[in-house]
Amino acid sequence: MSTTSLTRGLTGDYQISRYLAIKLVPGAHALQPAVEAAVQAARQSGVAPDQVTRIFVSGPQIRNINNRVPTDMVEAIHSLAYFLASAVADKDFSWVHTSPEKIHRPVVARLIGLVAADPAPNPVHYDWSWGATVTIVTTSGATYTATVDAPRGSAPRGIEWSDVDGKYRALITESGLSPARTEEVLQRIHDFDQVKEVARFTELLV
Repeated sequence: MSTTSLTRGLTGDYQISRYLAIKLVPGAHALQPAVEAAVQAARQSGVAPDQVTRIFVSGPQIRNINNRVPTDMVEAIHSLAYFLASAVADKDFSWVHTSPEKIHRPVVARLIGLVAADPAPNPVHYDWSWGATVTIVTTSGATYTATVDAPRGSAPRGIEWSDVDGKYRALITESGLSPARTEEVLQRIHDFDQVKEVARFTELLV
């Protein structure tokens, strides 16, 4: 049997170079573009949450919207409506939005009820299958729209160390490691190609 097919050079495009992504906010990857688009649209609008009358969302994977208000963190991180409502309320979305204080807010509950699949979305080409477009409608009748194809932290847009560092520092506080140790671990992550024994690295996490 010829070994030519086993030893040929690697050529062509690989899915990992197109679809690799690091979650920079909580929840499923499928929700990341929509929540990023909602933040952008909310910042464009500059309006207070009580001036929002509708939040429309569209995209290749957008179907029916569940407008049930989440009761806990597990429900919240699987709720597109919660993500969009929180993004519009705060003009931001991050790891703090998994806290009970953020989840159980009347302003968010009201905005969740305003989220709907866009009945007449503008034609948009998405390379990323989870891309999304969000439109905010205000009491004045003004509309603000933003589209995000591949989200931050994804291969098409590039993965920045600053984003990785931000996620690490936001979540490592739950580990109980000292500040000095957490920074030592982060430095080892940056220089992981120089780590000769993985066991020496994992010992830092104890």
